[in-house]
Amino acid sequence: MKGNFDFSSLSRANELALNMSPIKPVQLTIAEENYASNFCEKLIISIRKFDSNLDSDEQVALKLVSFGQSINLLVTHLGYSDPSLIHFYGTSDNGSPMELMQHVSQISFLITSAARKEPNKPKEPIGFRQTENQDNSSE
Repeated sequence: MKGNFDFSSLSRANELALNMSPIKPVQLTIAEENYASNFCEKLIISIRKFDSNLDSDEQVALKLVSFGQSINLLVTHLGYSDPSLIHFYGTSDNGSPMELMQHVSQISFLITSAARKEPNKPKEPIGFRQTENQDNSSE
């Protein structure tokens, strides 16, 4: 069936649409809230709060429980790769360097303490620093 289409009504609809204020997409705001960068900030706040209650001869350690064994990661700094990866940097109990990369939806660890190797040196706070490759880490 053929019919006539009134193009004047289309012009009027476009004119109305142009004069409307833009609608802020709710989904984008929710997605941004779940970015690894925001998640990493919350983790650092929790870790700093925990660290503030430790003695000077103790440091923050994460007990990783998802590897079939218990592993301590002595935290030196955190980073992220938006939208969804968190990077945990530090050392093992024996001083070997470690980096754990984990999706934000899979993070599960116990914040605990461990003896500091050099308790005479001042503690270094955990914070953010921007790196050139768009990944971000804290020191």
